[in-house]
Amino acid sequence: MSVYIARIEFKGEPPKASYDELHAVMAGMGFLRTMTTNSGNKDLPHATYCNILSTEAMDAVAKRINVAACSIQRACNVIVIESANSYTWNNI
Repeated sequence: MSVYIARIEFKGEPPKASYDELHAVMAGMGFLRTMTTNSGNKDLPHATYCNILSTEAMDAVAKRINVAACSIQRACNVIVIESANSYTWNNI
């Protein structure tokens, strides 16, 4: 099982509705905009998502996210990071 973190950026000046649609699509794929910490749930930076304890392969996850993001706005950047059940951060 893995933890996946995805960050999507639409290039240019996309309308707010584009990100609203992205948030809904990512939620439908099981990606959250928060992470649970020892001190409670923390909001992730804008258009950053996590899926904790996924059994899906990295290539499949990255492809699904890229297809979804590009269907909303063709000009976009997508990064997906896989971790083996652990993560940490500062200042979130």
